[in-house]
Amino acid sequence: MAEHQSTVKAQRMNKQAIAAFVLGILSFFPILGAIPAVFAIFFGRRAQKQIRVTHEKGDSLAYAGWIFGAVALIAYGVILLFRAIS
Repeated sequence: MAEHQSTVKAQRMNKQAIAAFVLGILSFFPILGAIPAVFAIFFGRRAQKQIRVTHEKGDSLAYAGWIFGAVALIAYGVILLFRAIS
């Protein structure tokens, strides 16, 4: 008997989506500042564009990464605004 090989390719996870997610989480650590938030937004949007073309996995990670980055960036802006006012 011949063994049947699976013709389904294993989908790869987009590496930029992983980077966006990790940087998005790291952006909530105040000691790192807003830099990880900016990179999380950049990599998240870039990963989503790549995923649409390559059909890789990781769209949710990319989305979460740029949302985390955006929320952290807004939070840093609000904190700076309140410090400037007071």
